[in-house]
Amino acid sequence: MMSVPASAATPASVDFFSGFVQVQGGCADVVGMSADRRAEGAIKMTPILRIATVSAVGAGVLAVAAPAWAASPAPTLAYVRGGDVYVATGSKASALTSDHTSARPRWSPDGKKIAFRGGDCEGVFDDCLTVATVATGAEAAVDAYGGGGEVRGGFAVAPSWRPDGARLSWTAYTEDSAPVHVTEATPAGTGRRTVGAPEDRELTYVGTGRAVVTATHGGASWVTLVDLGTGARTYLRPGSQASPRPRVTR
Repeated sequence: MMSVPASAATPASVDFFSGFVQVQGGCADVVGMSADRRAEGAIKMTPILRIATVSAVGAGVLAVAAPAWAASPAPTLAYVRGGDVYVATGSKASALTSDHTSARPRWSPDGKKIAFRGGDCEGVFDDCLTVATVATGAEAAVDAYGGGGEVRGGFAVAPSWRPDGARLSWTAYTEDSAPVHVTEATPAGTGRRTVGAPEDRELTYVGTGRAVVTATHGGASWVTLVDLGTGARTYLRPGSQASPRPRVTR
């Protein structure tokens, strides 16, 4: 969730623009832009989606959900409702899954696939990670634990796409074996390898050669930069769940 200041009167809608969020009746905030672009927030830009409901969570503050966006000319939103992944374009939405177990959808950079926890594979396994093709709804399990003849339990969560779409990573755990760690593979689940060190989790790519993870360092969680080629590590800040700001070009 992100919070944006609101005016005294709660606005009726929130417009999502390319690069910034404007709250009707309130003040605008530019997301992920440099200071000089932030100053241009009053410039009229074409809205790409309107969400009709926002919720007041405190005096002068509105809570606005942060959805997953596709990098596509046709603006599309992926979200979870009732345990299923939905895909929306403008005012139209359709269910991509029907298993009622799906969570945390993440778009591929080309906007053609979505990775998420759960899927049809949970009809066979206790826990799994799926990549679905948006155009057809076809699902492929890239990791699975428990059930279906799989002796070891565990989980696969927090998918993240490399910017070129060639690799996908997720946080994994296997009972009685590997501790929590980050697995990386192709979107089909092939060519898998462990990235980083044991207890690393929540990877987010920084280009194709580096990533930030949540690591355990000195008995605490640290945001850590990892070189995906050499494994070199730089401990950046105490904390977790880092989200590097994308590079903005003008």
